[in-house]
Amino acid sequence: MKDKTDYNQVYRIARAYYIKGDSEKTIASREGLSRPHVSRLLTKARQIGMVSINVSMPQSRNVLEYEKKLKEKLKLEDVRVASMSPKIIDQQAISIELSKFASQILPGMLVEARNLGVGVGYTIYNIGKMLDNSLNKYNMSIAPLCGYTNSTDPYYQTTIIANDFSEKLKSTAYFAQIPFIVKKDEMSVQEEKSYETLNSLWNDIDTVVMGIGGVNRYHRVTDFLVKGEKRVIGDLLSTLILEDGSVADLKEGYLYVTYDVQKLRDVKNVICIGGGREKVKCIIACAKKGYFKTLITDSVTARMILEVLE
Repeated sequence: MKDKTDYNQVYRIARAYYIKGDSEKTIASREGLSRPHVSRLLTKARQIGMVSINVSMPQSRNVLEYEKKLKEKLKLEDVRVASMSPKIIDQQAISIELSKFASQILPGMLVEARNLGVGVGYTIYNIGKMLDNSLNKYNMSIAPLCGYTNSTDPYYQTTIIANDFSEKLKSTAYFAQIPFIVKKDEMSVQEEKSYETLNSLWNDIDTVVMGIGGVNRYHRVTDFLVKGEKRVIGDLLSTLILEDGSVADLKEGYLYVTYDVQKLRDVKNVICIGGGREKVKCIIACAKKGYFKTLITDSVTARMILEVLE
């Protein structure tokens, strides 16, 4: 049976009730609905993950202060900070904790998405695995924002990641059949077709969920960079980023098969998720360039970012 739910109305009602504090009676009168109908829609909002109710101890004052300061200093629309023990210093352990946090809040941040682009990396991969299986259908298309790598590491296989997100969000996934760096004159017919399809999908992207790579990740692709390039501080969407936030040039004849990071500024909702000391410089540089609008990070990384900025 076709789902006739007006999800914009459900979102409007949920926001009025849970954020603005309006009563069911007030909302019913404004929406022209009965109070029981409003109550049923609020229940549906919780069931589909539009509303998440958590019972926990209050956030520490530091976390709230970090969110406020990062939002102001990096000129972001939103910042979410996960409380994390400073004893956690291993990069993978940080990513796992951040993935848990992000997987809980992302569904509510994707309600209005219709064409979602997803990045790659350890954090994004784990978020896809950790998203709640009980989420209702989101009715969106999901496309990878870069080509695949030749690594056997699943964290950089765009097909696996896009498929995980589509299964959990009950949406339609598209896949990349081309590496993230190619030599232009050696592209196969299949790769050319895949590149054309990806670009067509990317034209309609309205929401992006991506990780951010640290300085140590891309030593294996430096052979593709212009001679003498030494200032890579990390990556976005497998595109190498320099100290000033600009993109590292590839040698003549090579091509990044990735969403153009410059165009991220024009996307309605861009969510960047990352934490750890090695990512601090890249987070700051990319935020200053306006490549993302929302940052999800941890309290230890937030403190390190603020120390650099202040």
